Amino acid sequence: MALRMLLLALPALCLAVEPADVSFEMGDTKKSFGVKPGSSFKVKIADFTSTGFHWYLNQLVPGVTMLQNRTGGGEDEPPFVLCEMSTSSSFKSGDISWLHVKPWEMADPQAERGYATLHLKASAGDD
Repeated sequence: MALRMLLLALPALCLAVEPADVSFEMGDTKKSFGVKPGSSFKVKIADFTSTGFHWYLNQLVPGVTMLQNRTGGGEDEPPFVLCEMSTSSSFKSGDISWLHVKPWEMADPQAERGYATLHLKASAGDD
């Protein structure tokens, strides 16, 4: 009986959702986050590339560094772009933005596009 219960639970144990400090779901355009200066954080953005649209880093505020970005999901959760970033010890505040556009239309000022904007502010601890 215990083996049967374990086998039934196994698929749920194998599927893990990627943790993030801030998540932009489809349609989300603005978020705010308090970050401790000198620490790192993760931003997850829903990324349905089958629509033809892709995410591009548009603006990175001084005092914030992109450590890495990668894609994931698709089986255990919706597809996403995950950006890991860090702040300098003197970071105060600012906005980071990503542009959502079809790559072949990026230079076209009339192209349909969207933005995800993250307002960051320094905090004493984890907010």
